[in-house]
Amino acid sequence: MDLLLIGDNIVNSIEFDALDLSTRNAFTSNGETTHPVFDFISVPSGLGFSQDVNIVQGDTIDYVLDQVIKKKNIKLTVYFKGTRAYAKYKDLSTWFGRYNDLNKYRIRFSYLLNEVRRYVEVCLIDLEIKGRDGNFVSAELTLQPLSPFYEDVYTSIIVTDSENGKIYPYRYPYNYGGGAYVDANTINNDFIKEIPLMITLNGPMATPYVNILEMVDGVLGETYGRVQFNDSVSLKKGEQIVIDAFSNRIYKLSKNSGTGVTTQEDLFDAVNKNYQAFLYAKPGMSRIASSLDDASSSCEVYSVRYVL
Repeated sequence: MDLLLIGDNIVNSIEFDALDLSTRNAFTSNGETTHPVFDFISVPSGLGFSQDVNIVQGDTIDYVLDQVIKKKNIKLTVYFKGTRAYAKYKDLSTWFGRYNDLNKYRIRFSYLLNEVRRYVEVCLIDLEIKGRDGNFVSAELTLQPLSPFYEDVYTSIIVTDSENGKIYPYRYPYNYGGGAYVDANTINNDFIKEIPLMITLNGPMATPYVNILEMVDGVLGETYGRVQFNDSVSLKKGEQIVIDAFSNRIYKLSKNSGTGVTTQEDLFDAVNKNYQAFLYAKPGMSRIASSLDDASSSCEVYSVRYVL
């Protein structure tokens, strides 16, 4: 008698959500993350990866000149059943339309692989309704990836003790699955390419800056990235500067204590052009250092763990 083996199924775990680009947080409604609703979904294509490798052939071995990771479009079909199938399709298309502004939002496609949720940020490039077939209405979606897949999201906060001047890192990881981190101000990048960072500087800071340094066998090496603001830029207590390599934006947030209104000021032109505008962590270990003036100032570091 043959045994029927029932294994894991990624289709049942597929989800969509949407991120606010300014905070990198998922949108919620009544405390729950918002998702488009459908009844069934087909096995998607494009979940792997491909690459272009430029080589020079030798008699014995080949020599690699360049290696580029390529993003593959994800294609899938969603199904809606019942007498309200077309209404369900309209709700789904409305959800995608609401978060389709790429200057404000990022739609994420995700699924579980070996009990770890794997995310990719995408834009919807094609949505085609196929019509009713019996009790079902189907629609085909084509998604263009805007990032590699990633499994973990980390947010770390670095503060200083004004009594002894030492820096104490505090780690607040928002993990979707496993993964390892060392210290809050240490980045462990095990991807084959450099990864973007989102840095938030919380005032007060007289002359804001943030550095990223190499670490080899636990020993600090040279500084390979620095964002330095012009002398005219400072932060009061309660003010923030966000240096966001994910969306290529640099801005200052100030909250009016009387009205509670938060204003946003673009600071891209206030960055010292002798240094970098954004920070990226090289493969391997790196450390973050920042201008922490006293115990009430801090530096938040946001990163994700990319995977193939």
